[in-house]
Amino acid sequence: MSVIIAFSGIDGSGKSTYIKYIKDSLEKKNISVKAYNPMKSGRYNRSLKEGSNCKSNDDLYSNFDKSLISITYALDLVEFMNSIKELKTDVVLIHRHSLCCNTCAELFFKPPKLFKQILGLLEEPNLLVHLDVDVEIALERIKSRGEKRSVKESKNNLNFCRERYKSSLEKKKGNYFFFNTNLDISYNKEKLILLESKIRDILKTNM
Repeated sequence: MSVIIAFSGIDGSGKSTYIKYIKDSLEKKNISVKAYNPMKSGRYNRSLKEGSNCKSNDDLYSNFDKSLISITYALDLVEFMNSIKELKTDVVLIHRHSLCCNTCAELFFKPPKLFKQILGLLEEPNLLVHLDVDVEIALERIKSRGEKRSVKESKNNLNFCRERYKSSLEKKKGNYFFFNTNLDISYNKEKLILLESKIRDILKTNM
């Protein structure tokens, strides 16, 4: 069974950049790696969007109950996690997991019991990697993409999510790696080496 490494952090924290770096680095050491963003194109959320002719997630939030949208994301995440159990890949890097799903839901409402029950079906990843960044820096990175900002990417919403992540991690038991990503990834090279070493140790334990 693959080692599952999940990444969390607000938009603009550098999840895609760090996932690509770690994937490339592990593959150079002959470790097979796949990277996924399970909450980006899952069938439940996609079906809701296509069935209502919504062109974007912002359209969904304007036309549907926000708890329903969050439940589709949770279902997509559970379905994805079940689908990768038989992958013949050493390491799977996941762009977002239950912590992200729950944090985003709490932006809009108090998650209902059903939502919590769905997320409760998820197995914990072998390791969580959390990326923390100042909101102003995250906003600059988001702006540099030249894309329309989503409803989650306002300054207030990013601040809410950042604080929610911090409080959740304070209560979280188990292994997780914390990176401050205000600066370029090169400033975290030493800690990235430690992370790779930790991943290899988990691989040896799982053999």
